[in-house]
Amino acid sequence: YDLGGVTFDATVLAPDGAGFRVVGRPGGDPDLGGEVFDQLVFRHFGAQLALAAPRWWQELTTDPARLAAESDLLTEARLAKEALS
Repeated sequence: YDLGGVTFDATVLAPDGAGFRVVGRPGGDPDLGGEVFDQLVFRHFGAQLALAAPRWWQELTTDPARLAAESDLLTEARLAKEALS
């Protein structure tokens, strides 16, 4: 699978002795792309932080002075997604 930047793409491969062959037809979903996954991972991080440090998470998401930290966390979410892909 590839979580990509725009679409979610998936292909099933099977070993054929010398490498791999594609099984079936590769597909993708243009409504479930990388940016959607970035947000989902970001929300997951947020849910975990809200449990561990609720005040910090509230400040991060409501205080305009903390936009850089929120942006950094979204970047980390994107990097996590790319590591999974």
